Amino acid sequence: MLHGGPESLERDELRWDGLYRELLEAGVAVIGLNYCGSTGYGPLHTQRAWKTWTTAFQEDVESCIAAAAEWGVRPADIALLGGSFGGALALLGCVLRQDLAGAVASAPLIDIRRHAEQASAADPSYQDWFGARFELADSAAPAQRVFDPEYLSATAPGQRVFLVHGSEDEVTQWQHSKRAADEAIRKELPWTLVTEAGAGHVPADIEEAKHRYHNIHSALLQVLGIAPTKATS
Repeated sequence: MLHGGPESLERDELRWDGLYRELLEAGVAVIGLNYCGSTGYGPLHTQRAWKTWTTAFQEDVESCIAAAAEWGVRPADIALLGGSFGGALALLGCVLRQDLAGAVASAPLIDIRRHAEQASAADPSYQDWFGARFELADSAAPAQRVFDPEYLSATAPGQRVFLVHGSEDEVTQWQHSKRAADEAIRKELPWTLVTEAGAGHVPADIEEAKHRYHNIHSALLQVLGIAPTKATS
């Protein structure tokens, strides 16, 4: 599990509306990762990922795979689940380790350049904030930018990927998820974009919360090969 932010942290609690509890009861191990870039572990832990996200996150993923191996879990039985910025990391993890089962990305922040432009237009101070942490130059290759629809859609043919995104997301853009999904589908990759009509970045009421929970839960089980239940739009 990969939290959003990036400057936030995963707490030792049952989050995602009880999803962790259900997974644990079903015998699915859950790792809540405070990846490099998270807060709560000092400035060096937070800043070490800046503009080196690929290297830093690869180390985090490898550590999780090693921990899972001690429980007898193979990479092919590991799914990455993330929300917002964590959703982008879930996709990145599949690009870096193409032997993982796949990913579920909820309201992912897929195009960091476009996101930074929109944030800076609303508040100019964000220009320096994003510039210190991410490679934003138009001249940079997608692999250097990392959080780019073209780069993040380069998953393996055997990896199942689900994007769950509200059509009226006011933080991250549904259109960016569609662009990435369209690119992946063009490559004949098994991606699915689940669009929640009228929903925002986070559920606004209990019905939207139930809907998102169902979509994420269903998609995650499909990635893990546990159940054939289909996500709903």
